[in-house]
Amino acid sequence: GQQLLRLKAWSRMFALGPSVPEASGVFVTGSRDAVERLAEEYGRRKGAPPEALIELSLPAAYAGDDGPVSRRNRFRREGADLLEKLDRVLAEPSRVSDQQRRAFIGRDNPWDTLLERYYPLETCGRCHMTLYDFPGIAARRLFLDSFGRDEDDELQEEVIVETGSSLVVGLLAS
Repeated sequence: GQQLLRLKAWSRMFALGPSVPEASGVFVTGSRDAVERLAEEYGRRKGAPPEALIELSLPAAYAGDDGPVSRRNRFRREGADLLEKLDRVLAEPSRVSDQQRRAFIGRDNPWDTLLERYYPLETCGRCHMTLYDFPGIAARRLFLDSFGRDEDDELQEEVIVETGSSLVVGLLAS
């Protein structure tokens, strides 16, 4: 019950408060229930569920003798092309090709190979983030309708202007 109240309060502040740039289009949560609720509301509004873009493996913990900043910097340098592809996935999910996705999915993909080199599974573990695309809806609208709606509040329909923007939601799971 408390989580739903927190989501409602946050959603109302986010959606009805001062305008935020629509560039704020990527949100991450560890709550499967929250993602399911967003997907349900999106499906109700758009007639189809959101699309899963990719499932990204991530290190679950840091372990090593070298400093974490040094390792992160080396990872970024060697993986610059993969990080650029990931940026494109997040910025323009509707334009992501199957070829771009292959860098992150399937067996022995380049992302997992790079991750293993700098953050070995044996010492760092893994968590996974599934990225979902919610095209054609403003983040403010979807969050408000999913979590913050008050049935008697007529102002909510007038406050948020729909855009053709895309929203990406990541579900982080261990």
